[in-house]
Amino acid sequence: MKVELIILIAENIEFCETPENLVSYLKSYSSFSFNNNKISIRNAVNNFVYQVKPVKFGNKSRYFNLTMMNELEDDSKAVEEFSSLISKIKDHFNAGSDKRVSVYAIWDDISYYYSRLAYPIINELENTMRKMILKFMIIGVGVDWYEKMTPTEIKQKVGNRNSNSSIFQNILW
Repeated sequence: MKVELIILIAENIEFCETPENLVSYLKSYSSFSFNNNKISIRNAVNNFVYQVKPVKFGNKSRYFNLTMMNELEDDSKAVEEFSSLISKIKDHFNAGSDKRVSVYAIWDDISYYYSRLAYPIINELENTMRKMILKFMIIGVGVDWYEKMTPTEIKQKVGNRNSNSSIFQNILW
């Protein structure tokens, strides 16, 4: 699991001029613990590999690519700690920077992890709602509920949409 951040430092401030300065800045916060090329939240169980590279660009602003890796992708506790670490790093760069330091996530596997967990729940909820609505309409209004209850404008739009799709289906298949 990987998260990549681009850290943009405005051109007119003397702050984190090298990757080493950027790491030193993070080390100055007691909430982080460092061991070789690994970082963690102090007193946390898991350590995460990090790498900082300067990004060369034509203007005078400084850009750094901060990449962090969680090697325990399926361990929910590790993912929670990793997510918390990323949030704390963003908070530290945004705190007191007076908008002269900006942090942008350009790759975020944490979001992908949570979306994979959420999709089956959302899909089940959607299908349950669809079933409840259809059941209510059939029992409460009748089998011909669509014909009885749907406004004419909607029926026309649906009819047009269906006729257009059948034209394309005939062309493609």
